[in-house]
Amino acid sequence: MANEIRDIKQAILTWTYNQLSTKYPDYFKISTYTSTLSGKKKTAPNVYWINTITDRPELATECYLDIGSDQSVNKGTDGEFYYNEDDEKYYNKIEETHILTVYFIISSMRREDKDGSITLSDVQAQNLVLDACSYLRRMLKSQYAGNYFLYDNDLFTPIFVLAQQKDISDIEDTSLFEETRNRHTCQFSCKFSFTITDSVEAQLAKGVTVYDELAQEIIDIDFT
Repeated sequence: MANEIRDIKQAILTWTYNQLSTKYPDYFKISTYTSTLSGKKKTAPNVYWINTITDRPELATECYLDIGSDQSVNKGTDGEFYYNEDDEKYYNKIEETHILTVYFIISSMRREDKDGSITLSDVQAQNLVLDACSYLRRMLKSQYAGNYFLYDNDLFTPIFVLAQQKDISDIEDTSLFEETRNRHTCQFSCKFSFTITDSVEAQLAKGVTVYDELAQEIIDIDFT
């Protein structure tokens, strides 16, 4: 399952980065900065999963994603019974549907150039995070996003965007003050649904002979 979760997270990240970097190219992009830990130059996107980039510059405008919960809806212990021609064995298909709650968190601070001129005021930073959250939320409700996650991404399909009112939250202001400066932060959550399929080898009863390779007819049962 780890590979599926990785691909789904990458699909969500790719869509989010493409939306923000296109709409706000000056703020959400691949940027070069000096690491606060090593002092070396680094290059990283301003859209990423939480805790994957540990030393972003303090004044960065960024969008980071977090998974709030993962609900599992089990469709049953055993699913379809089928024959695998490659290894000539019988399997039971097992399907589990996940509902992933993803938080979209956008944060920005007042920015100044080296000469002291203001490039992003407090009001502009506040407006930016609110507008970017609103834009992402609106786009997630669109057929464009639905098609991308269902058919168009190359990582995992289908992913369903659950963008009904009960599945997508209102935008919340979670701004905090840091060293007398306000870090403006807004967030909202949206749910995504996907099904992971696995298989376990079927244990046929002793004495059972299977003639039909699709296991539609099982005869010659003798348990004595």
